[in-house]
Amino acid sequence: MVQVFPNPASYELSLLIPAGEPAEEPAAYYFELHDLSGRAVFRQSVKSGITTLSLPKLGSALYVYRITQNQIPVHHGRLSILQ
Repeated sequence: MVQVFPNPASYELSLLIPAGEPAEEPAAYYFELHDLSGRAVFRQSVKSGITTLSLPKLGSALYVYRITQNQIPVHHGRLSILQ
């Protein structure tokens, strides 16, 4: 199960994306953050395991995130940012 924390976040966000089989290389994913109008405000490549992202100054608001692998959504949700 993918975890995105803390929520609400400020300038750092952690992702926990479970790895596949132990012999496999960490899988490549993209984390995308959109405002409520659908405009992409942040995008970064991440790998499976635990990743900490530094968020840009976005302003306090509710955002929608999506995690994709090979352009296929694997997890999504809402993220409150308090800056």
